[in-house]
Amino acid sequence: MTLENAILRRRSTSAFSHSQDPKPSCKTSQPIPIKVGDVVTLRGRPPFFIIRELLPDGKNAVCERAVFAGSGNYVAVSSASYSSYILALGDLVKR
Repeated sequence: MTLENAILRRRSTSAFSHSQDPKPSCKTSQPIPIKVGDVVTLRGRPPFFIIRELLPDGKNAVCERAVFAGSGNYVAVSSASYSSYILALGDLVKR
């Protein structure tokens, strides 16, 4: 057997037989799509934010702080100290 054949054989040989293929240990859930107007938190922790704009990169959003209003809705709060935040969509969880 030539060296070339040995290399080809090694590349074509699977490290696992079909019955030994690694399987994911748990199912991964599909992320819930986030859209403008949604109320979100950073992985379930307060404070709450309202999505105001989804950035073209598809990974970040412009958000404003949100507070709970008596009517049962969240409303955006703006102030001189903070007007908006750019947050990574991957860190946000929809409420």
